[in-house]
Amino acid sequence: METKESFGLIWDQTGVLYKYGRGNVSKSFREVFKRHKIDFHEEIFSEKYRGTSLANQIKMWKEDLGFDMPLSLKQLSEESAEIQYKNIDKEQERDSALIRLLDDLKKRKVPMIVATSSTRGRALKILNILDLSHYFIDVVSCDDVVKHEPATDTIYLASQKMNLPLTHCIVIEDAASGISAAKKAGCKTIGYAVYSEDQYKSLVDAGADKVIRDFKEIDYSVLAGLCLK
Repeated sequence: METKESFGLIWDQTGVLYKYGRGNVSKSFREVFKRHKIDFHEEIFSEKYRGTSLANQIKMWKEDLGFDMPLSLKQLSEESAEIQYKNIDKEQERDSALIRLLDDLKKRKVPMIVATSSTRGRALKILNILDLSHYFIDVVSCDDVVKHEPATDTIYLASQKMNLPLTHCIVIEDAASGISAAKKAGCKTIGYAVYSEDQYKSLVDAGADKVIRDFKEIDYSVLAGLCLK
């Protein structure tokens, strides 16, 4: 049984563990659209559409922009993922501050799990490519829940798998929708902002308990203090 002092981390993947993932995702979408001669709105890459499942994004693109995706969800997901796998630069992605943090948390036996709006297959593949799988007890993906962020289903399931109450979970996210879901669930939150001032502001506005630009800014004591105070 977990003691009241225990806490755990719920990590987003794209844009956090997979630091340059946002750019890689956008690049892969552009390549798929070019391949199929699809005209698209540049606004689909704006902050508003980050952090939720591709199914939700496609729905929002149509509702907000009138962009009716001619490809099926499955086709867009699979074709873009294959491009991303080939484009991942492991050396560029390797963040020494992140690795030091993960190593220390694992040594201290702090439970960690990945919670992502991506598919399970893509999430596992990227963790393997980046050599990060061994840090996490599991992955919760869009395949595992009915409602995707900003709904709280993913966060709830992640906390259950760690056998921790939501109030003892810290969610690290790069998108406002993920922060909003985590706050709604009762978790503490850290926003990770490395892309733009718009991203930073969106994380602050979403109510993140702390917003960082570098993993050097947090360590075990900071996390414990945030969650257990």
